[in-house]
Amino acid sequence: MNEALVFEWLEAPGDLIEGALMEASQTTDVDAILRHRDNLIVPALDKLAAMTCVLVDRNQVELVGKVASQLYAVYELPEELKLHDLPQREVHFGPSYIWQQVIIRVYVAGALAVRKEAYPLVPILARRSVSWDTYWSKSYWARHALTMLAREKRLRTRSLCGDALLWLEENPYFMQMFGRSDRAKERATDSLCRFDFLQNVMAFAESNDRLVYPNFAFFRNSRVMPLVRDLVAGGSSRQAIPFPLPNEQLAGILIELDKMAGKEAFLVGGWDSGEWPADVRDFLLRHRIQP
Repeated sequence: MNEALVFEWLEAPGDLIEGALMEASQTTDVDAILRHRDNLIVPALDKLAAMTCVLVDRNQVELVGKVASQLYAVYELPEELKLHDLPQREVHFGPSYIWQQVIIRVYVAGALAVRKEAYPLVPILARRSVSWDTYWSKSYWARHALTMLAREKRLRTRSLCGDALLWLEENPYFMQMFGRSDRAKERATDSLCRFDFLQNVMAFAESNDRLVYPNFAFFRNSRVMPLVRDLVAGGSSRQAIPFPLPNEQLAGILIELDKMAGKEAFLVGGWDSGEWPADVRDFLLRHRIQP
């Protein structure tokens, strides 16, 4: 793919989003805000998301990194423009809206990377931290977005996986990237859960504070288990972990994530804690560090 063309594509939506945010932030007219949000900001974000997914599909590692950096630049715009100082709006607009829209598109691109088994792309998309707040610098941006959305009661489901799946159902152009058959939704759901699981493994390994959240918890274990079995077998999914991860550490992370997921899914359905297939259970028994 022509790199110069990619850069040309990247520059326009980023500038457009910044301009639209600035203009929309200076008015209290709801119709004007909606015009800027729905007619300028959303299409520009969709353009970035489409480019990201095309590059993921073609496994263009370096270019995916550049587009992901552009998405991250958009994620930081609310802080740069001080949008958090705005009064509450009648419509969803402001920092949490931008964070929501960006992270959902990141989840879709990450899920596509998992679907294509382009595992080295997973950390490029997931392993980014908020730069303007030292507390959040210890976690990935998905955890930040989830917390901010939950505080404002802006989550449409119980998790980012669920919200991203809803967005895919509303945007068939992106859904068809997971297949044109009736099973596209199933493939997308599996891939979203597995992307989330992988980023939780990475974040858990890197953060002593364990600032992770199992968005996958509200779905059945079977959505993630093929990935877990590949991880413990040392398969290609290990390429998603861009740093050394000893088996003993991986075993400990799997045990903790299993507990966390079971706790989150308690009473609402989804993950069943302790339900491992035989090969994973054997891995955990062999490599678990005894207290």
